[in-house]
Amino acid sequence: MKTNPRFGWLALILIGLLGIEVSAEETATVNQKRINVRGQASLYSEVVTQLQKGETVTILEEITVEKPKPDEPAKWAKIKMPANTPVWVFVPYLDLATKTISVSRLNVRAGPGENFSILGRLEKGTAVKEIRTVDDWMEIETPANAYAFVASGYLDKTDSKPAATAAAQPEKKPAPAEAAAPPPVTEPPPPAPPPPTVEAVKTEAPPAPVVDTKPADAVPVPEAQPKKEAVPGAPPKTETPPAAEAKPLPEVAPPVPPKEEPLPRRLVRREGIVRSTVSIQAPTYYELVSPETRKTINYLHAEKSGLKLKPLKGKRIIVTGEEGVDPRWPNTPVIEIETLELAP
Repeated sequence: MKTNPRFGWLALILIGLLGIEVSAEETATVNQKRINVRGQASLYSEVVTQLQKGETVTILEEITVEKPKPDEPAKWAKIKMPANTPVWVFVPYLDLATKTISVSRLNVRAGPGENFSILGRLEKGTAVKEIRTVDDWMEIETPANAYAFVASGYLDKTDSKPAATAAAQPEKKPAPAEAAAPPPVTEPPPPAPPPPTVEAVKTEAPPAPVVDTKPADAVPVPEAQPKKEAVPGAPPKTETPPAAEAKPLPEVAPPVPPKEEPLPRRLVRREGIVRSTVSIQAPTYYELVSPETRKTINYLHAEKSGLKLKPLKGKRIIVTGEEGVDPRWPNTPVIEIETLELAP
């Protein structure tokens, strides 16, 4: 009898699908004091944020780099993007009236430019929450499907697999030669003895002690003064009671204001060319401009790190540091430089 080869292939596909193990999301804890979260699985990728020791992350996938560069880890973890991480989308692809995606799919990037890593994608019609806009790029709140990468050596996995239930395990039947021991025979406990009978004993009440009603430190009562006769035609005199002694109010401690939690640091990594600022009202003397458009990306501030920016004028650099906004220049953020290196 001939068999249809299509059914054979279908059976093989079904067997393969049943053999696939669905990978579930895992949680892990950061085991170092401060680690970098990067846009790609490489030490040469930009830093999008940082994590502290003890923080918990969700691992989406584990990646092994086939040919890692020298002094670079081979194993990486793709994790859900931590909250409050700055991410950017291209403004011309948004419906500004409804703040929704107007194209079929839009990339979410680590910075305001196409040279930054892709951290996720948003489908058409997805609403975004605007934080600020720089030129043609808008910084938005971190979407739920955004992701980033961390070296696996900095994470300790937590066991998230549920324990196997007793119903899932096969029941072991006892061997025929082994007979189950009969349950032990327990005798009922003896009845409790009746409580002893107590006869009521009539007792006489002791005589009441004689109490001296005169206190030891008695104050002599002054003799009553003779009552003065009222003068005919005069109004009756009323005596005012003595004023009650005012008691001091208990001291009440002032309420302790709630302690405000510090906002997370906005650590970013930027690449560009060092240039002197044009306006004398700019918050710093130097700025970082885009190599392609020559537009300003950040104002550079290096007071904490002690770096000298004057010798780097006209050179292409990569800086990492905390980003903030000066109220006088809301469209261009200031970056406090922590590390600096020349771009290749």
